[in-house]
Amino acid sequence: MSALSQTAQKKVDKKLKKKQTRIESLKPLLVSKSASTTPSTTGGKSARARNTKLGLPTGTKDDHRASGQGPTSSQIIDPLITIIEDLESQARLTNTNKSSRTPLTTDVHGSMITPAALLLMTSLPPTSDPHRFYRCNLSLRSISLPPSLTLHTINLTSNELSALPSPLPPTVHTLNISRNWFTSLPSDLPNLLHLDASHNLLRNSGIPPLPSSLVSIDFRYNQKLGKKSFFDALEALHPPPCVVSTSVTSPPPPDQELYVGESAAFRDPNLLRSQLEPWPTSTLRRRIVSDFHGESLDESVPRRQVMRTLLELYEKEPERQVIESAGVEVSPSLLIRAREIMEDWAKTFSNGNAERSSIKAAHYMILVSPKMYEPHSKKSAVAAKKIAEYESIWKIAREIIESVDSDFANNFSAVAVTHNFQGSPHIDKQNTGPFYAVSLGDFEGGGGVKVECSARIVGEVCTKNRLGKIDGRYPHWVSYYTGERFSLVFYRTDGAETEVGPAIFNVVKKVGRGGG
Repeated sequence: MSALSQTAQKKVDKKLKKKQTRIESLKPLLVSKSASTTPSTTGGKSARARNTKLGLPTGTKDDHRASGQGPTSSQIIDPLITIIEDLESQARLTNTNKSSRTPLTTDVHGSMITPAALLLMTSLPPTSDPHRFYRCNLSLRSISLPPSLTLHTINLTSNELSALPSPLPPTVHTLNISRNWFTSLPSDLPNLLHLDASHNLLRNSGIPPLPSSLVSIDFRYNQKLGKKSFFDALEALHPPPCVVSTSVTSPPPPDQELYVGESAAFRDPNLLRSQLEPWPTSTLRRRIVSDFHGESLDESVPRRQVMRTLLELYEKEPERQVIESAGVEVSPSLLIRAREIMEDWAKTFSNGNAERSSIKAAHYMILVSPKMYEPHSKKSAVAAKKIAEYESIWKIAREIIESVDSDFANNFSAVAVTHNFQGSPHIDKQNTGPFYAVSLGDFEGGGGVKVECSARIVGEVCTKNRLGKIDGRYPHWVSYYTGERFSLVFYRTDGAETEVGPAIFNVVKKVGRGGG
């Protein structure tokens, strides 16, 4: 080894030792935390859209970091996040010789923006065609256009719009509203030739009859428009030469490289790819650049290639580190009663896991709080009727959550009642904050909740006879176990989105490697 390489190695060792000392010094500061009520600057796409309509800040979802550029100022003081960041930084320094992430520029939708692309998106209309209208990447939440304007092209991509001015100028033939928060389209669209409404939140019920003049329709990356039947119906209404584009996810496409398994229920939780699968492609692209210092992949590169590239980068490093956490102990008397009630429920509940078939479980039932709905509404009545039918489960569940976090007990939206929940790496996209989970039974060898804390760190939360707190807006799954396992999971899907992360919420211990 040359003198120069010895010097370089000493520098790396010195940095690692410094970071490890910092981690050890912070561990005594860790305490169990209650749910934050601060409106988030990060979150899932649906939640960010809700925040927009409520006039609250929005941002991008990338671990617990806004835009993947490191912890925000309010998060730096959190000892737990600091420990996770330091462990991640230590692993990155060991494997890439770089302790910091590659800075990224992203829009509010989490997509990476190169300086050249930003200049193009925000540039003025070309003088050769004055009848263009561009308002890109400016985070507009509303816009007005005098209908008397003579416009040919309107480009409103990469904003935070959920409604268009009505009516649009009748001269418009090209409309680009991609990367916004639209759930529906106006019914009075002009005689368009080109419509790009990709990367939104459109629903089938929000699509009115479209102009017959269209020669291209782009509805890709609208999760609620993923059924093959929707594509077939749209293509029948707008046959060739009109080009119709949607992202068909149901039934799953025959391309097995696109995703692993039809849903979380069919994913092997021991595979790294299964653990990464819940992330959207935009997050995988950011991780390649930010966390692994890889080359940026253009958005035209398909997901299968993005995933393959990321997995190849992971293969060059040791397995992900596992850190251990434990929930708060629950009264034994409550647990005994809960187990007796749930054992009786499993013997008589005939729906299996039909209420959430994307999850692998022998039985899965959801009890929604009637407070989620308008008073005296049909949905409220249905929820109340179901709770009355399973009153014993609802009561013991409330007693358990109230014994640990009375504030959360007054605000949770629903409780999931499960029997033999297995694996199933997934993200709870509709959650507006962390969830609580308790598991009970005679199972052994695992059965805790594993959750991704950062690119190289996985947490494992012991929930056996304990109420553990986890942020389900990260990929998470149940670790392998043997025996019979019951669980109660308390979560929120209403109200303002709370700040994302950290993924786990109390004392941490480094226990080894392997995320399965």
